[in-house]
Amino acid sequence: MGSDASFKPALTFNPSYTNDFDVGHPLLHQGFSAEILAKKYNITRQEMEAHAVESRKRCQHAILNYFQDQIVPITVRYY
Repeated sequence: MGSDASFKPALTFNPSYTNDFDVGHPLLHQGFSAEILAKKYNITRQEMEAHAVESRKRCQHAILNYFQDQIVPITVRYY
């Protein structure tokens, strides 16, 4: 995890941009959604990152222990 100082988003969050969008709207940048939800539910950046890490661990565990026999390699040809 990098520090906040090294994080340079492509877009800058501006709450006024969200007036026409609901959280989850496909045109609302994922980072904006995270900022809105963090403010609404009083969630810290550290809590979000801890949840993301735990979610990734659970995903990896599921892939390795439950879905391994369902994952097969494929070959993609580019023309």
